[in-house]
Amino acid sequence: SSLAIYTFKVQGAASLTAKFTINQYQIAVSAENGGTVTGAGTYSYGDSVAVKATPQAGYSFLGWYENNNAVSTLASYTFKADAIRSLTAKFSYIVIKGDSNNDGVVDVADVVNITARIIGKTLPLFNFEASDVVKDGVIDVADVVYVIDMINNK
Repeated sequence: SSLAIYTFKVQGAASLTAKFTINQYQIAVSAENGGTVTGAGTYSYGDSVAVKATPQAGYSFLGWYENNNAVSTLASYTFKADAIRSLTAKFSYIVIKGDSNNDGVVDVADVVNITARIIGKTLPLFNFEASDVVKDGVIDVADVVYVIDMINNK
């Protein structure tokens, strides 16, 4: 029988053997925007599970979450398999002050990008938060001047 409890009537000598299998657990991992993850799979009870989150350029790793609850702030997180788990890696975009086009550097292209925005041109890559370098809630000449000063003072 495959039942955990087996009832039978004894009618004489009998030899019974109990067979056990180790539980298997599915570990799922996913990544929000900004990175990649590894470590998903099926693991036996007690196995060491290592999941890893790798942020993309311009992002930082925030943590591993399960049911929206933080379980680790380590990008490489190891735990014992003892239940089905679904982990999500969360990442945060790193805003570089003055980098209006999100290319990772503050340069003349950012001055052009911010100036274009001021005169009403919309360019495909425009980061408002990075462009509002004086933090007054508007993109204006003060931001252009600030970025030019940043470039000149490198």
